[in-house]
Amino acid sequence: MGGPSVQEIGEGRKEDHVAARDIVPVIRERFQATLASVSPDVMRALISAFTQQMMDAEVDRLCGAAYGQVHARRMNSRNGYRWREWDTRAGTVELAIPRVRFGTYYPRWLLDHLGSAERTLADASATSYLLGVSVGRVERLADALGLDALSRLQITHIAREMDELVDDIRNRPLSDGLYTFLWLDAVSQQVEEDGRTVELYALIAIGAKAQEPGGILGVDIVSDEADIGWLMFLRGLRARGLRGVRLVVCESHTGLREAIASAFPEAWTVPPGALRRAEDCAATR
Repeated sequence: MGGPSVQEIGEGRKEDHVAARDIVPVIRERFQATLASVSPDVMRALISAFTQQMMDAEVDRLCGAAYGQVHARRMNSRNGYRWREWDTRAGTVELAIPRVRFGTYYPRWLLDHLGSAERTLADASATSYLLGVSVGRVERLADALGLDALSRLQITHIAREMDELVDDIRNRPLSDGLYTFLWLDAVSQQVEEDGRTVELYALIAIGAKAQEPGGILGVDIVSDEADIGWLMFLRGLRARGLRGVRLVVCESHTGLREAIASAFPEAWTVPPGALRRAEDCAATR
């Protein structure tokens, strides 16, 4: 897809409303650690994409026009890329840093030796995977990186591009094999919304094949941990092709167990504590 026009690059930004679903620090921080450890390939892809989008937007601003556009306001143009490896908490990503024809460009925020840019981008990646991409979320990411000169429509363009990527990852087909093991968890947090306290739940499913490491298969945010929320979540996984589940590790929640029995009637369920005790017994033999 093409970038925003030069008029769009020059337009300013306005603050947007921050919804309760954007303010979930406990859920976000716990999920970020889970995503980095269980699905590092997903987190690397999101960190790389967010970083690339920010660099491209910054260079468009520097040049006075979007990539490939002819305009009287253009002050510079691109001249290829230089490649750099960047170490993140999810592993090494390869960045394509744009070159400009006159002068030099390098994203100053990548030179931060304290790692705040990496933390900021990792947080944005995990939050976007969990809650989706919004204009407000991308705007706060740009401000945190010191890119407050980006226009509102540049921010909107980045949000649209990243939302498509996140949607593709979250809804990718699961028909590439049999996932023998499934681990389910829910993280809850109370937030303020419209003057009242509401509780949100992040439903997380991690799957593993018999001879392969696991990965996050799906996430969802619901306002009620009742069986209907779990049932819809698990049916969504099955609709994406999840098959072959034989063992589900989850808490002894009646609604959850009923949802599992409906979506995966062939699977056995065990609580995490029982699995840990079995592992301890095996380790002492």
